[in-house]
Amino acid sequence: MDAFEVYSTDSQAMFAFNHLGNYSEIKKCLENGKVEAASIKLDNFIITERELLADHLHTGVSPRMIEYINVRSEESLEAYQAFKSNRGSSWSVPSCE
Repeated sequence: MDAFEVYSTDSQAMFAFNHLGNYSEIKKCLENGKVEAASIKLDNFIITERELLADHLHTGVSPRMIEYINVRSEESLEAYQAFKSNRGSSWSVPSCE
């Protein structure tokens, strides 16, 4: 693999690993009957992903990625680009223990 392929593969593996951790946290909340905590965690994960997507869209993505989003989303590309979180620079997330 060339350097780009290694970087791309590493990035995808990191995303998968992090998503597994997030899904496991939510499952743990639900198994422990902490639905509100699961909902708060989900809200924060969604905000984080939207912030990341907005950042990538501002940096620049390929026309293929723009088409991918347009075909699959009810929201406009502009809405994703304009996303601004209202949670500030720090926030707390409840435990599911």
